[in-house]
Amino acid sequence: MAKALVNETLGPQLPTRVLDVGEINGERIHLVEANGRHGNFCTLSYCWGPKGTQTMITTRDNINDRFDGIRFDHLPKTFQDAVIVTREIGVRYLWIDSLCIIQGDQQDWASEAGKMADVYQKAHLVIAASGAENPEVGIFSKKRRCPYGVKVPYYAEDGQMNGFMHLSVPVQGNPASFWGPLSKRGWTLQEQHLARRILYFMPAGITWKCNMLMTSERTTAQLEDFGDWTDLLQKYSNRQLTYKEDRLAAVEGLGQAIQEASHDKYNYGIFESTIPEQLLWMMEHRPDKSDRLDTLPSWHWASTGVPKLFWRTQGAAWRKLHEQISTEPSGILKVQGFLAKCKILRTKPSQTGPTEDDLFSNLQSTIQQSRSDPLRWIQTSSRPARLAGIAMLDDEHFASAYVLFLVQWEDYGK
Repeated sequence: MAKALVNETLGPQLPTRVLDVGEINGERIHLVEANGRHGNFCTLSYCWGPKGTQTMITTRDNINDRFDGIRFDHLPKTFQDAVIVTREIGVRYLWIDSLCIIQGDQQDWASEAGKMADVYQKAHLVIAASGAENPEVGIFSKKRRCPYGVKVPYYAEDGQMNGFMHLSVPVQGNPASFWGPLSKRGWTLQEQHLARRILYFMPAGITWKCNMLMTSERTTAQLEDFGDWTDLLQKYSNRQLTYKEDRLAAVEGLGQAIQEASHDKYNYGIFESTIPEQLLWMMEHRPDKSDRLDTLPSWHWASTGVPKLFWRTQGAAWRKLHEQISTEPSGILKVQGFLAKCKILRTKPSQTGPTEDDLFSNLQSTIQQSRSDPLRWIQTSSRPARLAGIAMLDDEHFASAYVLFLVQWEDYGK
């Protein structure tokens, strides 16, 4: 996904503000305004920790102090380690969100959030503190044993010792980044997909990923395609955010990058070419009322933060029933298609045929794995002998409802 073109000699245009890390062993770092300058920079991907615990931030009240300099030993351990990595690879600038974005300033936040794709695409290196659950833990693990090797004698076919083989004994633990706390955070999904180069630091080892491959201290693997937008949303819905209001902003950069590559219209978390897929989602469990985003319509996947499953409607097995579908920035969904008043049944009718049984038993099985809400059966008045679909309703008292049909299983329509 990361395809930013960067002049490695001059470096890209720097983000609005960056940290000048200074010389190796320097005692201070400085927040600086880039003012359009160019240069290579690293970014830090890390866990903020529980809400309200992040103290190393830039605000309107202390921004001049940040320009004057921050003592290295006043930084949390993860920030210190990121400064060390940046200095050691010969890069002058480092971008850390809590220090380079003015916290509590909505205007600055809105401006900088829209530039996230650029920051992670153009970074010389993304430093991922994958094994640290908060900024105080640090990147470099003290629990890790140093790797060591063993010397094993080699015997020829005649039984004579013919030298030695030196074997490396792997470090205990799992170096894979997806086992670390960073992989559970919402913001880091787009950071990892947009980065040109990323170093994952885990207690059991370091993993390197670039556009072409991923390699750790143990193995090398080709990168897999990240899938379509709903694949990403399904993974994203299983991650946590410190602030629920960031639910759309945390994937905005990734959405904009995909829009640029695909020329598909993207609007507030929705791609226009696959709207039905992005509407057909189900929650794994009921959300807490405090989890609801009242600024978004209830049909939007980001209106609740619980894990979700998305129903796939692409391919030959599905036929679209709607004539036109689009979204507007105001949150209005415009659909032209077949609308019918349907009965909502609590029990499955006995008149269903073999094709219906195959389709709905598979669908029912998939849905029941995802959540415990009771299923409801949809029946149209024009064809009462056949089922029209399956519903899961937050309000269990519906006896009828207007249903807008978007897609149909091909075999079922015959």
